Amino acid sequence: MNKGDFCPHCEDVTRFRLITRRETLPVMGESVEYQARVRRCSVCGGEYAPTELEEENFKAAYNIYRSRHSLLTPEQIKAIREKYGLSQRNFSRLLGWGDITVHRYESGALQDAAYNVLLVLIDDPLNALKVFMLNRNNLAPGVAEKLKTRIQELIRKAGHGMGHSADEAGESSAGRTYLGVKEPDDEYYRAKTRSVKKDGEGKTARKKTTKKQQL
Repeated sequence: MNKGDFCPHCEDVTRFRLITRRETLPVMGESVEYQARVRRCSVCGGEYAPTELEEENFKAAYNIYRSRHSLLTPEQIKAIREKYGLSQRNFSRLLGWGDITVHRYESGALQDAAYNVLLVLIDDPLNALKVFMLNRNNLAPGVAEKLKTRIQELIRKAGHGMGHSADEAGESSAGRTYLGVKEPDDEYYRAKTRSVKKDGEGKTARKKTTKKQQL
């Protein structure tokens, strides 16, 4: 018997006992049976679950659903993210998702099958490198550079995995190709920057000329 708590049936503070009972919860349109923990009032015999037990019960039902459909748990998703040294927001951006998506999944929300497949695949740093090369522009430059270095370290520790050469696993000296995905070279970015700067200077000069003509 536990110390007193408010019983919603008696509408008073009473002592209670923790019990388990079988319940069914609809999860993603599917009925899931699980063992729910509830309190039984020692006065009226009524059963109820306060907020903390409700959350625990929902988690139990969700975990059964995850196991049934081979979905990663919130703890597993967090472990994958932390392996790459990313915040929840930056991990979402790396994957091409909305900023709060990973936060939702790590907080207990259920991911769909397609999102789960991507999370499983990106656990392998070779796959992470491919995703990085496709979505690196979603990340701030400093974050992108640190992530690239981290991924390459993980690939080296794994012995490049699956027979890939050192150049394929990291940075090829000819053309900077990553596992078949070629990164634009630095000259491309410099040329792009010069073009934007020149265009901006041209606009400024035209504005000054127009003002002089108006005077």
